[in-house]
Amino acid sequence: MKSGDRISVASIADVTGQYVEIKGAATRTGKFAWVPGMRVSSIIRNLDADLLDFGDTNYAAIVRTNPETQRISVVNLELQKAVTEPGSSEDLMLQEKDQLLFFTDVGKVKLTLNGDEQNPDVASEEKKELEKMRERAERYTREALFEPVLKRLKAQAGPYSPQQTMRISGPVRYPGEYPLPTTGTVKNAIFVAGGLTDSASMYSAELARRYTDDNGVEQTEIIQVDLADAMLGKDNVRLQSRDRLLIKSVPSFGTNRTVTLEGEVRYPGQYTFRDGETLREVLERAGGLTDNAFPRGAVFTREKLRQLEAQRLREAEERLQGDLLGVQLEGDSFGGQNAQRVDEVKGLLEDVQSSRPVGRMVIDLPQVLAEASYQPIRLQDGDTLNVPTIPQSVSVFGEVQFPTSHLHSEGLTVDDYLERSGGATRQADEDRVYVVKADGSVMLPEKSAWFGSRRQQLQPGDTIIVPIDVDRLNQLELWSNVSQIVYQMALGAAAVGNL
Repeated sequence: MKSGDRISVASIADVTGQYVEIKGAATRTGKFAWVPGMRVSSIIRNLDADLLDFGDTNYAAIVRTNPETQRISVVNLELQKAVTEPGSSEDLMLQEKDQLLFFTDVGKVKLTLNGDEQNPDVASEEKKELEKMRERAERYTREALFEPVLKRLKAQAGPYSPQQTMRISGPVRYPGEYPLPTTGTVKNAIFVAGGLTDSASMYSAELARRYTDDNGVEQTEIIQVDLADAMLGKDNVRLQSRDRLLIKSVPSFGTNRTVTLEGEVRYPGQYTFRDGETLREVLERAGGLTDNAFPRGAVFTREKLRQLEAQRLREAEERLQGDLLGVQLEGDSFGGQNAQRVDEVKGLLEDVQSSRPVGRMVIDLPQVLAEASYQPIRLQDGDTLNVPTIPQSVSVFGEVQFPTSHLHSEGLTVDDYLERSGGATRQADEDRVYVVKADGSVMLPEKSAWFGSRRQQLQPGDTIIVPIDVDRLNQLELWSNVSQIVYQMALGAAAVGNL
């Protein structure tokens, strides 16, 4: 060679059609020379060295072009066996212009990213590399690499050459649409989709097949497949064009439903319960209640009710914020008292924002424990039962001078406890005072026959609520909403106070 010489090395594709092409999660992609007798192991000799860190070492695909018709087909490859057992039946012979597709193992990617992203010691440069790794891995998924292959398979389909695709769904690692396996077996289709997950039911799978009847109308046929036999290669079902294979899940697989027992329970803790099991049955498993338990004041909460209360509080907050803006825009149109109304609405809004949903459901725990025939309380996941100790106090909340709790004394009435809290404020509605009993039920002293009057004596654990007087502020629709909010907040506060 001399100075100034230029060397041009042509690619294999420019010189001859004798090549194979590697795509996807391989360390070296591109076109490589093909010679007769070449096998998969001739080009992929070591899985660790020839595949990327996140490459799938179990499965690869060969996209093969028929030299006469230029139609493609897909041959599935058990990559692990092909490389570790050179010359075996799994180490397939390669043909001219074969494309080898190597895919991402999503499980490896998640394991690597989750471990490093949660590590606070990972440097910013390392995080950038991890992000690049994520982007590369997404380019080599089954969905990404098979997309152009599926388009071509659909484009080359015709009346006498059915579309060579199928779809698989359910508990497989990579559900989706795939080229129809050349073997046509259910086992091979599941292998292409990454295999079954542990929630798959081995009893049966369902195959939906489209066919044209004698009248030329397309119909659907449902075929039941014994999945256990199919995975052993004993079934005689062969997949056809556009088949849809549904792998069924084990009913309630992985469902871990728990109830939490707290407080004066013999053996408190988080208990797993069976489908249909009742609160009474779980309490028996927990040894019942202690001698210091106050079952009448037990607080039973349910997660679904808590979520519903949270939603209502958010909606109420939004309404209050909108109405507050309306009050502020009114100026002093109500005889100069608007500033006071604004302050009161702001106070209520702050109370709503600071309140937390409880999700309490009123139950009669003494009856639940005493009578087996009493209406059973079927448990739901996330339920909680808190049994307090025997209380000694009566609480007073709401529009009183000094909201607090008082030591219960025999003979004292609602009015007596209100007097001990300094009496009602100017904003109080003394005609609508109500009592939240220890079990969460509500009684109205002025209207309930249970009370007769406000001279009715109270019991330990009861809570007196003095609501705000909304009638004196009835110029705005806002206050009807506020009254409901205050009621819900007070009820929740009473429940929390008795925990």
